[in-house]
Amino acid sequence: MEDNTNQVVDPFTSLPMERGEKPVDPFTGKPITSVKPRSTLVTSPQVLATDGKNDYRDYNVNLRPGVDINEQRAQNQSRWEQWGRGLTKLGSTALSVGIEGPVGLINGIG
Repeated sequence: MEDNTNQVVDPFTSLPMERGEKPVDPFTGKPITSVKPRSTLVTSPQVLATDGKNDYRDYNVNLRPGVDINEQRAQNQSRWEQWGRGLTKLGSTALSVGIEGPVGLINGIG
């Protein structure tokens, strides 16, 4: 079995490269002068403040990188919470549409 621990890979494609070959930036076409190593972990798109973590822990959400914490929190809600939040969203949408019509009419006339 071949030892690939020191294998050089292209930073954009992750394909193996020959020793001495310079990686080329696919956007500029110029050789990359320096490549900083990055973490291989995928971070969550949301950055939680320290006080917001308890909102997710209450729903048994796993707070680790790479997990869509909002989706996991939504999946762990009770049926009553889902209905309550859905009806709240329905009411706020209906209210905003109800206000938007007359305001738009007055704005269009004036």
